[in-house]
Amino acid sequence: MSLTDRRYLKRGLLFWPALAVLAVVNGVARGVALAPLAGPEAALPLSGLTLMSLFIAASGLFARHAGATGSRAAPWLLGVLWVALAVAFEAAMAVLVMGAPLSALGQVFDPAAVKQGNLLLPVLFVTACLPALWDRLLHRGPLKLP
Repeated sequence: MSLTDRRYLKRGLLFWPALAVLAVVNGVARGVALAPLAGPEAALPLSGLTLMSLFIAASGLFARHAGATGSRAAPWLLGVLWVALAVAFEAAMAVLVMGAPLSALGQVFDPAAVKQGNLLLPVLFVTACLPALWDRLLHRGPLKLP
């Protein structure tokens, strides 16, 4: 791995707490404002879409600041690291802050939860792809079809 890639990954890991703050603020806003206005059934998917939008914008700012990578693998690795940190953070928040049993996390990560409006899995998928997407758009140019 090149020095440029290591620097990029370091910057990305240092940026991750900003994504965590966005997620917490989004969750608080869902409970305080969105759920009372739209109802809990509508608030959960709306909050998921809002979080994806916030992550898209924030990761775009990160990508502009971080610059180009030396390889195409580094942005994908950063996306995987962001998801691993997000899953660990979600587990810590659920168990340590909310007092939920660790076994309850299986429900959050169950694909059937998406049908019930919980967009955590799509948010994680988007999060994994964002560094590579922004790297491609900002530093490597659009895909050229043959």
